[in-house]
Amino acid sequence: MGFWRSLLKLSAKDYKLKALVSSRTFEPLDKFGAAVHVFCDIDKTYLETEFESWIKMAKIPFESPHDKITVPGASEVIQLTRWGGNPVERMNPNAGIHFVSSSPPQLRLALDGKLTLDHLEWSSDTFKNQTYNLRMGRIDLLRDHIAYKTKAILDIATKLPDGSRVVMIGDNAEYDSFVYTGAKLFLEGKIGVSGLREWLRGGKVEESVISQVIGNDVKVASNISVSGIYIRTVPGYIGSPITRFDASWFRFDHWLQVAWSLMKAGIIDPEALPMCIRTFHNLHGVPLAHLRWCLHKALLDDRVGGMLRAMTERTLDDLGSVGASGTSRRMLPWDFDMEPTREIDPSLAIDPKQDANVWCQSIEAMREERKRRKGR
Repeated sequence: MGFWRSLLKLSAKDYKLKALVSSRTFEPLDKFGAAVHVFCDIDKTYLETEFESWIKMAKIPFESPHDKITVPGASEVIQLTRWGGNPVERMNPNAGIHFVSSSPPQLRLALDGKLTLDHLEWSSDTFKNQTYNLRMGRIDLLRDHIAYKTKAILDIATKLPDGSRVVMIGDNAEYDSFVYTGAKLFLEGKIGVSGLREWLRGGKVEESVISQVIGNDVKVASNISVSGIYIRTVPGYIGSPITRFDASWFRFDHWLQVAWSLMKAGIIDPEALPMCIRTFHNLHGVPLAHLRWCLHKALLDDRVGGMLRAMTERTLDDLGSVGASGTSRRMLPWDFDMEPTREIDPSLAIDPKQDANVWCQSIEAMREERKRRKGR
């Protein structure tokens, strides 16, 4: 990589991160007041995208909107979040949806078509201009998304009104949990500008790029909270990174788990539960027996109360005599309640650079292990 930069007479100081960030905004960020804003990855989180080899990556630009496959339930849950669970009665959406993709903007037209086919509206989208990396001889940054995604998120999140709630959804294929955790620490004031700089240094981001991700004058509105970080467990991507923050996000296997969690958080109206259950059975083939088992198990949790408990009891009662799939039983490897999470302890002595470095080294080790397994 250094050879090409030398040949082209380019240095790290010539690199302009803003040229990498291709973003569009469709509605004012303060449109909803102190509302919910969802940052969602696309590849392997929303769409079943295969980029494990150059051959698979080469096919992606030639796919039409109809060729792209939505992860089961992703569009329904995003739509429920957008409208607070009731798109029929609400005149205005309840949340801003911000898609942040590491795909190049040349794929934007096809992805626009796919999201439209999925009946989605969104507030903004950001794509990674990989052509710029090629032009700058930065082949090494084609799959390194830390600086790009951090800047893409902060460009939006630092403009949100006071009291906004943020939800971040990604996957475990690369660095989403790392990027989201760094953003959470910064947005909630657990680390400042200097702390975020150290976090990026720990992630091996170049010094000349760090100053482009976050400037000294960047400000965050007060009372911004990250209500949840959701990381999809992608089939075939085994293992968990070594980090002190590994229990601060939700790992999910199925988008129905995200819907349930957002109902518990008050982001999706619990009245949407019956429709949600029906959709996941009718359209996505989740067995009724398993859904009944999930509902029954959820009622054993004393933390489920109020309207959500009432709607769960009603839905379970409605399903009691429906279908011929037998008695309630666990048929799939997941239930509504994902692995428990804990808030980042405010008294925890965070060493941003060291914590980030340990985490990234662990991710690199997992990546190498995947390559080794494929080479067997």
